[in-house]
Order: sequence, then C-alpha cells, then structure tokens
Amino acid sequence: MIEVYRGSVAALEIDEMGHMNVRFYVQKATEAMAVWFAGLGLGPHALRALGARLEIAESHIRYHREVRAGWPLAARAAPVAVGRRIRLFVELANGMEGWLSATIVLDVALRDASGAELAFPDAVLAAASARLAELPPTAAPRSVSAGPPSAAASRAEAERLGLAFIRVGAVHPSTCDLDGRLYTEQFVGLISDGIANFVRRFRPPASPQGGPPIGGAVLEYRMAYAARPRAGDVVAVCSGLKAHLDKVFVLVHWIVDMETGEALATAEAAAASFDLAARKLVPISAETRARMDGLIVPGLTM
Repeated sequence: MIEVYRGSVAALEIDEMGHMNVRFYVQKATEAMAVWFAGLGLGPHALRALGARLEIAESHIRYHREVRAGWPLAARAAPVAVGRRIRLFVELANGMEGWLSATIVLDVALRDASGAELAFPDAVLAAASARLAELPPTAAPRSVSAGPPSAAASRAEAERLGLAFIRVGAVHPSTCDLDGRLYTEQFVGLISDGIANFVRRFRPPASPQGGPPIGGAVLEYRMAYAARPRAGDVVAVCSGLKAHLDKVFVLVHWIVDMETGEALATAEAAAASFDLAARKLVPISAETRARMDGLIVPGLTM
C-alpha cells in the first residue's frame, strides 16, 4: 500500500446530511487511481501517446465513518488482482489521525477512443503483479450482492417492473470531462440527487411534536458502468427496493438513456436512516417496515 492521494474535505462537498456526499468518495478514488497508475508509467502523457484512457468498469465502496468539512484525507492503494483488468484497492482515511473512512475497490480497464477494451502493456502488468496485496475483510461486500450485473436492465424493463423514476434530466456539461463524457463520480451523483424522491415513499414525515431530525446514510455501494452518456443526453435513474433488515435497506438503481432505452449503469446500495443530531444509525420502525413491504420488487438485481 502506497499513499496516492492527500487533501481535505471542502465545504462544497458537504450535502444536506452534514457529511461528504457519496460522489466525492468516487472522485477522490479516481484521483488516487490516476496517481497510482502514473507511478507504474501509465500517467496522462503515456495514455495520450497510446491513444487510450483508464476507465472504471465496476466499483465497490464501503463507508466506515463519515467525514465532514475541513477534515484532512489521505488515500493508500494497492492492486489485489491483475489480468485483462486491474483491480485496485483504495483505502481512504483521516489524513492526520489515520482512522478509516472508506474502503474502495475499482475494476480498472484500459480503453481506446472508441471505447474498445485494450490489454494493459506488459510492463504495467508486471509492475502491478509485483505489488499485489490481499483484499482485507473490511473491503469485501457485506450487504450488497457480488453477482454479475443484470443483463435485463433497460428503460422498458424498468417501466415493466414499476421502478420509480427518481431523477430525470439532461446531462449538464459541467458534470462531464474534456471529451464531453459524464465523470465517473457523477453516476452516483445522479442517484444521490434523486434519492429523496424514493425514500419519501416509506419514511414518515417529521413529527409536528419534534423529535430527532432523521436523514439517511449510505453504508455500501456497488456499481457497474456500461456506457458513458455525453453532455446533453437525457438520462433517468430508475429505482426499486430489494430488501430491508433491522436498520439497513437495500436499493437497486438503473441509470438509463431515455432516448435509446439502454442501461448506462446499474447499482446496488445498502442504506439506513440516520439521526442527524446523534450522528448514528437508527432502527427501521414498524410503521416504516409496513410501508417498505409494499415497495419490494421481487428478484430485482443490479
């Protein structure tokens, strides 16, 4: 494990829950990925010479402890599998005290300008193989599935299943890279921007008598990226409830192109209600469970 990122949490990265939004974990992991590959001789200049780019094909994140504005952050990384793709483990922690904030696993592909997947150069594979580490238990899937992404995901299938269209809109240029393609972190950002439209279906409104303010927190995210929309493309996030436990509920999200109907990404997330005053998870009430039961989509997968 070598350090590949150091920075801090900016105020603009804080969401309505008072902690760093999920999209910025992906953003910082993407920065860490770029630094790590540059250390193997596959930095931006080398990639441009190859006419290629690094692209995250799948990601898995477990959030262990929230971070808030002004807090220092650092990341270390090491490969845990090397082949056609390189699986990179990134550990995001407090930059001064060292406590763990998130574990992030990235399946990284090398692609040309057309999107076709390329083989990594032999020298890069050899250097990565020499640095192999073992994935720690803290980074393994816990509440989300580890199976392959759904081949059935599409707008038509989302409509057939009655999934909720929680965010619909056009891809804004400010969320795209220099090639006009949606930044990786903006996929989860789309879900984050629309999630209130789903949880309001089962979370009761605030009591007029007061009580602790209740929000939400994501504990784990797994996402597979199928295609990259461009600025101006019209996309939607289609969501359904897969299951609920004592404190945790599992959601499935399909991000689809509204024009072509194709799936752009699929995701599964484990989340919980969050006491915003005490900063801790709270159990799902019997009333909320009853509402959830009517929203479960049998057999739904990412």
